[in-house]
Amino acid sequence: MVLAIPYDLAAAPASQEGPWDLGQYSFDPPAPRLGEEQLQQIAALLNAAQRPHVLYGRGALDAAGPMARLADKLGATSSGTLLARDLLARPADLGITGGFSTEAAAQLIAQADTVLVLGASLNQFQMRFGQLFDPAARVIQIDVAPTATSPRVDVFASADSGQALDQLLPLLQERAGGRRYCDGLDLTAVRARPAGDPVAADGLLDPRRVASELEEILPENRLLVQDGGHFIGWPHVLVHQRHPVAELRGHRLPVHRPGRGFHGRRRPGGRGAHRGAGRRGRRVPDVPFGPGVDRADR
Repeated sequence: MVLAIPYDLAAAPASQEGPWDLGQYSFDPPAPRLGEEQLQQIAALLNAAQRPHVLYGRGALDAAGPMARLADKLGATSSGTLLARDLLARPADLGITGGFSTEAAAQLIAQADTVLVLGASLNQFQMRFGQLFDPAARVIQIDVAPTATSPRVDVFASADSGQALDQLLPLLQERAGGRRYCDGLDLTAVRARPAGDPVAADGLLDPRRVASELEEILPENRLLVQDGGHFIGWPHVLVHQRHPVAELRGHRLPVHRPGRGFHGRRRPGGRGAHRGAGRRGRRVPDVPFGPGVDRADR
């Protein structure tokens, strides 16, 4: 498929519209619904879970409300993929899943005995190359794909996440009186990351500190586009998008093969920056983010 955008349209000022309302879109033909047998099986597994976890991806962006209600009803922890992170504004949300997660969050996800996956592909980066879940954990995936997207899935159902959650919620048992798993966890520092030093050991800027400062000074209505390099992971985890859809529109390129300068004239303001090329800024050193995590975590 080729999408051709006219030059005059690409250069036109953007309207002041807010984030997309994904609720206005629908499947054609309609997305499948959970069958009665699948519904009862998944509900039974979730009701029996002692340490439940809900993992969501961008395929579930329009199901944030019922997803949060399900997680709260189960007393589950939750986490999102990079392009859907912070979709659930709840205290028991652990942040990013996979290679970009904090070690504390990764350890908690690995403790789950039952994982409900909604709208996430479970690719190798999300799965931390097979180390994300406990080997004994039961993994349930609900997705519009025709089959499970990972061999790690134990129970798969092809259905729209929002519709499936509406079907599941009435069948789930309310947990209270100390029976909520997430209430017994200390989550105070689960998202904590070093803000970085003002200057790195080699005298150059610390990319962690640059990202931390950008998080504080950029306006809420932000769109971040960055070049590649070993520093690429820090803006992903330290500069937050206020709306997950903005994360989709602001996908940072290039990601698959990090490099320098590929997209300099494509990013917003790139042409103006090129005209002022005589003004040199301080170089940010390539401080590696970590082994195996300087790739897209979708």
